[in-house]
Amino acid sequence: MKFRKLMVIDDSRVSRMMFIKFLEDTPLKFDICEADCAEQALERFAENSDIRNFVVDFNMPGLNGLELVEELQKKISDGKYNLLTANIQPDIHVRADKMGVKVTAKPINKEKVIEIIKGFQT
Repeated sequence: MKFRKLMVIDDSRVSRMMFIKFLEDTPLKFDICEADCAEQALERFAENSDIRNFVVDFNMPGLNGLELVEELQKKISDGKYNLLTANIQPDIHVRADKMGVKVTAKPINKEKVIEIIKGFQT
């Protein structure tokens, strides 16, 4: 089975661990790369430029999740992004939609992880 690559970017270690745990409880297989901020995500992407699937928290130190996605979109045209956030401000959702970024509300659970991954497969 070929493993796809997925980067999980969230300044909360617990949130990253929960997402990965829920993913590991599914039959879906991914090589997972983690980052705790946008700067680290860009560094890790430079080392693993074949990553195409990104789960991104919105509220992080430095660049926010949508600003990070903008930077990644400059580097790759075929990336798939899911913004994982507790932020319910409509303008963030509208901006994400215009960028082609799906939004999933926190808190995360196994069903939401499965939906995110299904979105990466389309």
